[in-house]
Amino acid sequence: MCDTDPEMNSYHFKNTIDLFSNQLLGLKTEDAVNFINKLPLVIDGETDIAKMCGDFDRAAKDFYQDSLVSIITETNYELSELTATEKTWKPAKEKHPFIMVGVTGALRTLHEFGFQTFDDFWDESYDDEEDPRMRLYKIVQVCKEIGSWTSEQILDFKRRVKPIVEHNYQMLKTNTAKIVADKIRKEIGKKII
Repeated sequence: MCDTDPEMNSYHFKNTIDLFSNQLLGLKTEDAVNFINKLPLVIDGETDIAKMCGDFDRAAKDFYQDSLVSIITETNYELSELTATEKTWKPAKEKHPFIMVGVTGALRTLHEFGFQTFDDFWDESYDDEEDPRMRLYKIVQVCKEIGSWTSEQILDFKRRVKPIVEHNYQMLKTNTAKIVADKIRKEIGKKII
């Protein structure tokens, strides 16, 4: 979430992430500077889920208007099961395209729930990568590719992505409890047979 209110105990992106700890990423100082200069991202310390999901004061409005793609960073991306939090659903609520730093198969699970992702625009094979460091490396490569798009490619993306983000928004407005319950029944049925 983009939050610039100093009273919210916010942390700036550059003070929160260690871009150089993973040699596999092969990032240079100029890469880090590019990240810091291009992303208006501030990680906030808000712990009230209703406030995070609701964004009642519209603190994140400028972030979604001024950025091209959200990067969802689920805390438990090194585990074997998806733990979807408000971060997973926020881009759908804001009609924003996203890349997901989640567990192996996170995007596949979103597909099973009826959501659409963005494999028409970039390589989402990172979703199948079991090694979390290699998965992160592949995501960085996707980000570098998007970062190299021309103005024409960005305009084309903005036009073509609208039906997907609208679909995800409508899916989020439906009763997702029924979708989850149906999936659980289906999985239990498979194990009984």
